[in-house]
Amino acid sequence: MISGKVTTLGLTAASACLAMLLGSSSNASAAPIGVNCPVFGALPAATFGGTGIPNSSVCQVTFVDGLNTITLGIEAHARFENDPVTDNGAGVYFADAGANFGDPTFATTPSALLGATWNQALYVNITGGGTISDYQINFLYDVDPAAANDRANFGVVRINALVAAGATTYQDSENLNFGFFCSGIPGIVTPGPGGCFNPLVSGVYHGALEVNNLRTGALIAGVANEVDINAQAVPEPASLVLLGSGLVGLISRRRARRSTAK
Repeated sequence: MISGKVTTLGLTAASACLAMLLGSSSNASAAPIGVNCPVFGALPAATFGGTGIPNSSVCQVTFVDGLNTITLGIEAHARFENDPVTDNGAGVYFADAGANFGDPTFATTPSALLGATWNQALYVNITGGGTISDYQINFLYDVDPAAANDRANFGVVRINALVAAGATTYQDSENLNFGFFCSGIPGIVTPGPGGCFNPLVSGVYHGALEVNNLRTGALIAGVANEVDINAQAVPEPASLVLLGSGLVGLISRRRARRSTAK
């Protein structure tokens, strides 16, 4: 299993001030979010801020805005040594429900590393003279699979508030069990109404990475994926009975064959 070194949201005083100046996006009105994956495949330039994180199955889009060429990428991948996250080749990922304490080498501070068995990885790159600060770039995250997939039900991270002036690339790998997704960070992370993420709850979760006009909040382009979380399969009691009966029958047949041979 690939082991991924994961970074978390980094904040500076300058980025916090920038975040406080940003108004709410006009995209925050109720509108559905589904799978929006124009290209699915390898994104070689992406490390997602760590080492060993896979970049072969990324939901991505590249588009032109004026002189700028912007690439967005979003994927789900296994956290540390958990079971691999699989996909349908078109932006839908499949992972197991469950939580862990992350890298066992940090066992002395497990509370800081508690997380789901999977992460959402994000990538933004701008070429052509523009920078991330020229746009309002949001990561929309879903913590409640029972709620409708409306933007109003999603939490929002303002990525352009996290980078230094002049930055043209942002990439990171985040776990929805990290505390700031639940508590929020003023002007930077705004939780949705669904409360805190529960990694033990099976269901369908959506994530989106979007670029908006900095002044008007109008959506320019975006990409979105889906993560289907299923509880690990446990045999039903009836299945266990059938399995036991099958083993008894198999043993009986083997004994009969031995008796015949003698």
